[in-house]
Amino acid sequence: THCYVCHGAAGEGNGPVVGPPQRFPMGPSLLTPAARNLSDGYVYGSIRVGRGLMPAYGSRISHQERWYIVNYVRLLQQQAQGCATQPAATGSGED
Repeated sequence: THCYVCHGAAGEGNGPVVGPPQRFPMGPSLLTPAARNLSDGYVYGSIRVGRGLMPAYGSRISHQERWYIVNYVRLLQQQAQGCATQPAATGSGED
């Protein structure tokens, strides 16, 4: 809901408010090597307190939801590289 408008559906930075004649000049891609190299804590903190043109979402997105978003960003990055992994199976292993 909050991320899509700037970062786009796949995290490419091409959301509907980005570029002329829209309001914002750019939406940072979450898929670049630089973005992939950011620590999870940095991504979490950027969501919480904002950075540059990105507003703070700490009051609108809960602590747990921020971690869900960090994990989702990592999934988008893996998918963009063509190396998405399947979630680990859980359970007792007894059938």
